Amino acid sequence: MKSKIKSLSRNEQQTIIIFEIDSQIIKTIEKSFQKLESNFKLSNYKKKYGDKTLDNFWELDKKNKEFNFTLIAKKDFVRLKIKGDLDLISKFLKNIEKDTIFSKLSPKLKAKIQRRKDNLLNSLS
Repeated sequence: MKSKIKSLSRNEQQTIIIFEIDSQIIKTIEKSFQKLESNFKLSNYKKKYGDKTLDNFWELDKKNKEFNFTLIAKKDFVRLKIKGDLDLISKFLKNIEKDTIFSKLSPKLKAKIQRRKDNLLNSLS
């Protein structure tokens, strides 16, 4: 079963994705990051608050990395904020779309998907 995306917002600086919580979403996100950086382990980025490690918070905020992210797991959703160049973010979104679906499509997104389908059908004919 695919994980569900509740919302997606994107601009030049960052992309924010809200997922419905399920048993596999954290592993799906980790797998998508691993396709960008092969030695990526989400457990290496647990957020620390003083000497305490937070169980539901991961963060990478380094200037020398290709991307930065914040991942927070709440009771009923998971929020991922990722920053990086647009090509890298596009690759990440393509990786994650294989394992996710939108729970509800906005009219704007429905129209975009329909245009893609129409363009594909026109190119095939």
